[in-house]
Amino acid sequence: TESSGEICIFLDDDAVACKNYFSEVSKFFKEYDDAAAMGGKILPRFETKPPAWMSHFLLPLFALIDKGNKVQLFSDRHYPIGANMAVRKRMFEQYGVFDPNLGRRGNNMEGGEEKDLFLRLRAGGEKIYYCPAPWVYHILPETRTVIPFLRKQAYGVGYSERIRTGNKGKTAVMARFAGELFRWGASIILLFYYVCTFRPAKGITLVRFRWWVTSGFVLKRLN
Repeated sequence: TESSGEICIFLDDDAVACKNYFSEVSKFFKEYDDAAAMGGKILPRFETKPPAWMSHFLLPLFALIDKGNKVQLFSDRHYPIGANMAVRKRMFEQYGVFDPNLGRRGNNMEGGEEKDLFLRLRAGGEKIYYCPAPWVYHILPETRTVIPFLRKQAYGVGYSERIRTGNKGKTAVMARFAGELFRWGASIILLFYYVCTFRPAKGITLVRFRWWVTSGFVLKRLN
């Protein structure tokens, strides 16, 4: 709300933007005047070799996104990531700012503040686009590619979802829990798929991740 510009850009401190980043963001919003917000491509820059257990289903946890090279609307289940996104200032004035009860605080791994904002925009009928041109590299040190970090982050995801849905009432909590059961089914199917394709570490990690998320959601606490 303190910004004097019409477009608010968000980048992580460990993201490296492309050379023409700001001109590409400006170009996008001029061309797509119906856009409420935009999320850009986020590519990984690993400092060490990616672990064998990493699958593309876990990429959003590392603030990575690549939906190709065409501008497109985000689907209902997806939204921009804070490492590379831009929002029209008037959206904050109309729908409110980020919820301070969500997101990173200290050493904890809560999240969901971006999701909460974009769900409000979607409920208002606003359009949220993916645009590949203003891309960034996201630097990923070895400390972010180890199981203890993944576990802590997964607990944070579950805890944040419980807080977010709890703010909306019991119906929202139960709906999110039902969704969690669906995700369990998908995780089990993927486990069998990865085992059958001789990549068991990927499947096992997805199941462990789902267990940690569910634990954070049900217990309503961080690990």
